[in-house]
Amino acid sequence: MVWIGLTGGISTGKSTVSELLTKAGFAVVSADKLAHDAIAPGTEGARRVREAFGETVFHADGSVDRAALGQIVFSDSTGTKRRELEGII
Repeated sequence: MVWIGLTGGISTGKSTVSELLTKAGFAVVSADKLAHDAIAPGTEGARRVREAFGETVFHADGSVDRAALGQIVFSDSTGTKRRELEGII
């Protein structure tokens, strides 16, 4: 089996290329989707995010407010909060 990694910055076409590969019959694994799934409402990951970062990083429907969480994680100059989130995901 051959594995190909697709990387790039924001808005460089990764999603477009992934869609083309999927349409061509290739299996595509999205790290972004896996990360979203790991902290989806009702999951162990969501529970751990709530425990580590509090209620303020959640929407009323139980989904993670990614903007609020990002504000906390990326404003921590020590990188501790980012590493904590990475450990959960």
